[in-house]
Amino acid sequence: MKKLVLYVLIFTCSFCKAQNLVPNPSFEIHSGCPQFLGDLDLATGWTSFRESPDYYNACAPATGLGVPQNLFGHQAAFDGDAYIGLACFHSFGDSLREYAGIQLTQPLTTGTKYYVSFYVSLADSLGGDCATNKIGIKFSTQQFSFNDPMPVDNYSHVFSQSIISDMLNWTPVFGSFIADSAYNYAVIGNFFTDAFTDSANCFPSYSYYFVDNICVSTDSLNCPVVTSVHEYNQSNLCSVYLNSENELNITSINNIVRQVEIYNIAGQAILTDNNIVLQNKKISLKNFSKGVYICKIYSNNKLYVKKIIINN
Repeated sequence: MKKLVLYVLIFTCSFCKAQNLVPNPSFEIHSGCPQFLGDLDLATGWTSFRESPDYYNACAPATGLGVPQNLFGHQAAFDGDAYIGLACFHSFGDSLREYAGIQLTQPLTTGTKYYVSFYVSLADSLGGDCATNKIGIKFSTQQFSFNDPMPVDNYSHVFSQSIISDMLNWTPVFGSFIADSAYNYAVIGNFFTDAFTDSANCFPSYSYYFVDNICVSTDSLNCPVVTSVHEYNQSNLCSVYLNSENELNITSINNIVRQVEIYNIAGQAILTDNNIVLQNKKISLKNFSKGVYICKIYSNNKLYVKKIIINN
């Protein structure tokens, strides 16, 4: 009988889906609304591993730490109503690096391959248009803090090789690695010095990024990559633009698009089109009010996101 139970458990677990090891991955769980810059600790589980990362939540619009509008710009959350902000570069030296860390739900297993993804957007005010690469995720076996900061040592397990300059969309950073230790902390930031960081339009200025939706898993399907439409365009698979008549034009190849959804800045779905797009599709937005909207385009195996701004 015990053997039968064991076989059932093994059979059942063969169908278990690996989970995201990052608790509170989109910063939605919180103990309070942010009141000051540096209130990262209000996002449950998250703490400073270096300097003073910032927490933004839709519940705190009056403090300048709200979502989508805050001190550093205007950006809807990639997922939910919250995200964090990190200083990743300063034109005057390596010292300005902010790291946000969290303890994983379980330590990584040495020798196991892990998949990582998260999303960043360059802030569009105060930080100017200073853009850099090397923002990434690093794993640690020990916890650091503001008073005991994690070093800048030119190493990260997964990071962006290209400069991320998009202020409108969320850009995915993703990759995989094989764990060489039983790491139990995940940390977000730029772990490279200025000499090893490429930058654009950064003098005199500093680089500041919003970060959302962190995933670490042994299953690549559990950390899906959502690609912004501008990257999609580069592969000549799909073109999305809003014309002067406020018509959303979608041109696809090989019957890629399956569904289009449009959300307002509060995250409410206000339009869903389930008609299959064969080559060209127009969706009238003439009755939409002025403002910022998020368009989600579902293809065969990916989700693409585009920010739409209606000015008239």
